[in-house]
Amino acid sequence: DLDDDQSEHHVEKELHDFEPNGSISFSVDFSLKFSRIGAILRLLGIFQFILIPHYIVFFIYSILSSILGFINQLVVLGDNRTIEAFSDIQENTLRYLLYINASITGVSEDLPVYAGREDLNHSLQMKVTHPFKHSKLIALLRLSGLGLFIILLPHYLILLLMTLAVPVIYIIDLISIIISTRRIYILFDFMNRYYRYLAKISAFAMGLIDKYPNFKFM
Repeated sequence: DLDDDQSEHHVEKELHDFEPNGSISFSVDFSLKFSRIGAILRLLGIFQFILIPHYIVFFIYSILSSILGFINQLVVLGDNRTIEAFSDIQENTLRYLLYINASITGVSEDLPVYAGREDLNHSLQMKVTHPFKHSKLIALLRLSGLGLFIILLPHYLILLLMTLAVPVIYIIDLISIIISTRRIYILFDFMNRYYRYLAKISAFAMGLIDKYPNFKFM
């Protein structure tokens, strides 16, 4: 009876950890003071050299993640499920991408964590709740490539427009930090929402979640 109770509890926990179509959470902590030195290094382009080892590791990791993601979508066609270990690597790859980008723009002053491993002490937090069952239809769209592009095209266009504003915000933010060691909160908030939106679109495209991204920048 004890074993049955433990088994039932385990199943209930698994069901609690999963959502029908999955979801993704993303946040970056806002700091009251930022580093002038870090802002100067970013403005001069020197900070990019510090991230070179991360670029190399991410390049290798992203290739591996693409292969495993492709395999996962093939598995979904047969079983409506993905291989958990493969999905974990994909999740780490997406988190690594966000770590690096947020570090480049100075939205997060913490350096990226290698291989995108989760670090509760990092100012950037991202967590994926995987679907209980994956959609075979959406898996087919991902494998086709073109189908995925078509259904995400509205999001790609919006993301493109938002991306055009990023360099301007980047320069203004860095100048603000150099002058006062503070960011302009409304600009930080835009970047936070930008990365959250990017995370939702990427998670859906990669097959981590089946929940179609909404158009809310919250």
